[in-house]
Amino acid sequence: MTTAAFDTHAAVKQLRAAGVNDAQAETLVDIMSRALGDPVTKADLEPLATKEFVRAAISGVDGEIAAVHTKIVAVHAEMQSQIAGVRTEVADVRTEIAQVEARLFRHLWVMAAGIVGATFTLLKLFP
Repeated sequence: MTTAAFDTHAAVKQLRAAGVNDAQAETLVDIMSRALGDPVTKADLEPLATKEFVRAAISGVDGEIAAVHTKIVAVHAEMQSQIAGVRTEVADVRTEIAQVEARLFRHLWVMAAGIVGATFTLLKLFP
């Protein structure tokens, strides 16, 4: 249910202008405002947010967002640094694997030559 806006001050002024004395004008306006519903007072309006309050709240949130952004940028830079370190370590491991593979390959050739030599020696000894 909505109540109509009733300007009590304007009503009192109109009644005074019409010749009604102050006490009667104020009593009539009081009776009409009660009939229409309780008038809005300053106390009713105080809990409502003002433009200044909203602007201050937004400003505070903007500051918090900026702080979070700064932290995210710092964490991102740290992660990039760590990723670069991991990439370097992976490259080092690949190099080590390639070196081990080369050594194994040489050992296999030496073993193959040894097996071939041993086979020829055994064939010479046991025809």
